[in-house]
Amino acid sequence: MHSPINPQSGTPVVARRLGQPLNDVIYFLPWSTPYRLARSFGLLPLPFAACYETPRRAVCADPVESVVAFRRIISDAVDLIQKRPQPDPPLIVGFSLGTVAATYVANLFRAPLLSICGAARGENMIWESPSAAAIKQAAEERGYQRPHFYSALGPLNPVENLDNLDRRSLFLIADRDRIIPSEQSELWHDILSSRRPRARVLRTRSGHLKAIITSRNLQRTWYRTCRARTAYVPPAAAHHTRDLTGSRATIGSMLKQ
Repeated sequence: MHSPINPQSGTPVVARRLGQPLNDVIYFLPWSTPYRLARSFGLLPLPFAACYETPRRAVCADPVESVVAFRRIISDAVDLIQKRPQPDPPLIVGFSLGTVAATYVANLFRAPLLSICGAARGENMIWESPSAAAIKQAAEERGYQRPHFYSALGPLNPVENLDNLDRRSLFLIADRDRIIPSEQSELWHDILSSRRPRARVLRTRSGHLKAIITSRNLQRTWYRTCRARTAYVPPAAAHHTRDLTGSRATIGSMLKQ
């Protein structure tokens, strides 16, 4: 994986795969998704400089451990970006839980972000997502409640890291998502739509996993748009939420408005 090694334990500090240093994409994978699995499902069609696996401890019953896990991959990505030979910021792609680190890093470097099936707040996901029910129960058994996770995760949450994103950033929300509760998807949509200028939001009638696996065309179109340095100028009377039909022409039209 070409990962930095802890000299004391001999184990990787973060799990990452390095591509060509001159490539301008950095990926942050979903939780519990190894690089090989992501590659086999075609999640990585773009030429990347680095691909980070989201640590398993990023979602756990201890909020401090969760923050430490996120901080490790964020710190490694920041160091990698600062050493890049190119002056322009990279293009950041995040999937699901990987959008937490992706949004933070993109905001830090004023980079374009492609956020696929993310959410506004991590603590809400732990407390409301069916997929995190066991972790919530374990946290409560340790005496932790939602406010503990809110205090720990607050600065890392995507909703806190939107102000400096490049205007070419794009957010995909899945309407039939069973991982992210519908209330959280709507909250995320409302937050993004209330920004000035409004963030670009695409919605798909797919579920969480299908939206991620079938994002290849969206990734490629967004990548071409960013490489062409197409600036996003909001039309005066347009609502910037569109339904994603899967048509390449539809996606391209949306991005080039």
